[in-house]
Amino acid sequence: MKILLTTLLVILALLASLHASADFNTGMIAYEAGDYATAVHEYKKAAEQGDARAQTMLGIMYATGVTKQTGNR
Repeated sequence: MKILLTTLLVILALLASLHASADFNTGMIAYEAGDYATAVHEYKKAAEQGDARAQTMLGIMYATGVTKQTGNR
C-alpha cells in the first residue's frame, strides 16, 4: 500500500511539472512574438506552480519594464 501511494504521488508530481512546462513554453513563444500580455499570463501560471524559469522571465519582464506595456504591474 505504501509503495502504491508513493508511486501515485510521484506520477502526480511529474504531471504537474509537465503542465508548468507547457505554460512556460507557451509563454516563451508569446514573448518571442512580442505578445507580452500572453507571455505574462502564461509565465504567471507556470511560476505559481514553481517553475523557476518562468519566475526568472517574469522578473526580467518586470525589471525591464515590458510589463508596463501590457497593463500588468
